Amino acid sequence: MELLASKWKLIFLVGGVAGLAIFAFFLDYNTLQMSSDAKDFASTLGDDESLALTANICDMIFALSYGVLGVFAFNKLASGGVALLGTLLAIGASLADEIENVLVFLNIKSDSLTNGDVDLMTTVGAIKWTLAAAAILLLIVVAVRARSRKE
Repeated sequence: MELLASKWKLIFLVGGVAGLAIFAFFLDYNTLQMSSDAKDFASTLGDDESLALTANICDMIFALSYGVLGVFAFNKLASGGVALLGTLLAIGASLADEIENVLVFLNIKSDSLTNGDVDLMTTVGAIKWTLAAAAILLLIVVAVRARSRKE
């Protein structure tokens, strides 16, 4: 873990590039992830299946990167239960994002996409956003407290 933690700048760079690449390959990727139903998903996807799949792979790299960085940040800035809670939130958000990404992939490749398939994807996406928001809020609190202890 120490060796990996020492490479946080590289992980940050890879995650940042992957995050930007998502939208460079498929500008409407978030719209695709938040489709209201199968018809909306297919309409957003259009004929750009290969670009959407490339963006999807970039999102997988992005989700892994921010999950790892979240674990590093919480373990650097906090201790005990707060570090554990932050770590679990970061891992949970990242894991939910990866599950959502697999569902996006399956939906892109599906020949018989249903509204249920899209509902499952968007439900997992909502869980991701809830966990990510909680992790970010906790990280802000932890960072402010760590900074005020140094002053």
